[in-house]
Amino acid sequence: MGRIITGVTSRFKAKSSLIAEANALREAIIMAKYLMLGKTIIESDSLILVQAVKSKGKIWEIDAILKDIFMLLNDLQDTGFTWTPREGNRLAHEIAARTSMESLGNQWRFTPPPHLKLQAL
Repeated sequence: MGRIITGVTSRFKAKSSLIAEANALREAIIMAKYLMLGKTIIESDSLILVQAVKSKGKIWEIDAILKDIFMLLNDLQDTGFTWTPREGNRLAHEIAARTSMESLGNQWRFTPPPHLKLQAL
């Protein structure tokens, strides 16, 4: 069973959901690297992205982002990726909803709210 250690929410414009997902994945890897987390599993609801990262594949639309991801992973030997269907990840949905309502704030990256911690269990 996993647990939330930290998180970040941010808004940015992307031309596609795949670009947005790839940027989010890159940010998660950067966070894992700087926090020196050790064994880490990063979830995404983008099956095509998870498959590309696991197989070191190429997707022209996100090629530059994938190159960044692969470079970052050279320093993180014990990091895995898993696909989680959108409907199976209530926690990600809750975070996205609260972000769009601007009710999370930036402090949650250091101290996740109790109701988010409970959902992770």
